[in-house]
Amino acid sequence: MYKREFEAILRTKKAPKSTFLYGMCSYQNNLLSQQLLTLLNAGNEEKVIMYYDEYAFNSAKNFLAQSSLFGDRNILIIKTDKTIPTKELESLIGLCAKNDSSYFIYQYFGEDKKATPLTKLFDKSKEAVFVRLFKAEFNEAMQLLQNHAQSIGLMIDRYALQHLYMIHMEDLALCINECENS
Repeated sequence: MYKREFEAILRTKKAPKSTFLYGMCSYQNNLLSQQLLTLLNAGNEEKVIMYYDEYAFNSAKNFLAQSSLFGDRNILIIKTDKTIPTKELESLIGLCAKNDSSYFIYQYFGEDKKATPLTKLFDKSKEAVFVRLFKAEFNEAMQLLQNHAQSIGLMIDRYALQHLYMIHMEDLALCINECENS
């Protein structure tokens, strides 16, 4: 699915049980994940984030399978540049499909060609979706940068944002970091 289709799903206020985000733009990957967490109104006590080498299948499975202790839901977020084995992904997605209070967000930052076979596992019948993110075209990138600048109260004109985008070789994540540090 494309980003625009996923944003339409978010506008319906119904979050998918399992979401797979991958592609060329790490900023948009993180942005969509954050939008999904905002939709879920996720508190810190409801979510577990596993970064890169922290992923352990048994811990992830146990977290999604248990009843939530402190919040209303169990939200597992895995951010990695390695693919998760197919059987493990099937199990995690299946747990979320069966448990009304469990959600799974898989943010993949590795090569697209390794991620493509995994998209078949994120099936709508299991309330799962995948989103492939492409490099933002110039006007979209400028709009994303302007939106972020406004959200942090940074007054910056379009020309300066264009210059920043070019200096950072059209990498939105670097541009956002630069805005955050000004």
